[in-house]
Amino acid sequence: MGQKLVIGLLMLFCITAYAQEEYPVYFDVDKDIPNKQSLTRLKTWIKDNEDVEVYKIYAYADSTAGSQYNLDLSKRRAVNVFKFLKKNSIKVSEIAEVRGFGETNVFSENLSNDRLAIIYYTKKTEGRVAATLPPEITQSVIDKPLDPEKTIYTAGKGDKIIIKGLYFYTDEARIVPASLPVLEQLASAMKSNPKLKIDIQGHMCCSEDKTNLSGDRARTVYQLLLKNGIDRSRMTFKGFGSSRPIYKLPENNDEEMAANKRVEIEIVAN
Repeated sequence: MGQKLVIGLLMLFCITAYAQEEYPVYFDVDKDIPNKQSLTRLKTWIKDNEDVEVYKIYAYADSTAGSQYNLDLSKRRAVNVFKFLKKNSIKVSEIAEVRGFGETNVFSENLSNDRLAIIYYTKKTEGRVAATLPPEITQSVIDKPLDPEKTIYTAGKGDKIIIKGLYFYTDEARIVPASLPVLEQLASAMKSNPKLKIDIQGHMCCSEDKTNLSGDRARTVYQLLLKNGIDRSRMTFKGFGSSRPIYKLPENNDEEMAANKRVEIEIVAN
């Protein structure tokens, strides 16, 4: 149970991969069409990203109206962004998710940050990647994205699991609304396994984490799990800055930087 894969080799390999990325689009109050500034930026993004494929569009609303109104508004926002991308010849997957979620549970001081749609897309990248993997990474981290309902049940004490699909606003500890279902799944798995205890660990890329942003992000995950009914006695959190990178510093590209910026959970008891 929870058998670890110990890797101490430097791997150098040629890859053709599809980097998963996201692009936010913002709206004015009660509007389902992107605001002027965001629309201008979106047109520029389209011009610079003709070879991408969109696989989902998630849209949200702020908290200034009723729940049903906000749900309907967010759905229209998602559909309108979808139509705009198709009109401008951006490839959208035939099975793309186009969904509205209503008002987000992560309210910001500036409500304009909550009125958004997030475009998730893949972009083809080619080249060489040099990576030194840390000595204790579970097989699940390497082979497939985190499925908390499944992975947590097979992990043993000391195993570390990267929380995939967890995104934060740039240089902030606030979680992007589209990432909330990931934490809801994690909370659900912990409720189903009352013996499970975890340590939430934040990591950064690039250089010294002078502001302890990695710790603040770990604390955000901790607080949201508390709000989802997980007892504080079952969780701890800490930030490691850039002291434990997946890819050796300095990183060679944006993909390596993105991988080093992560939140992991270490199984303390299971």
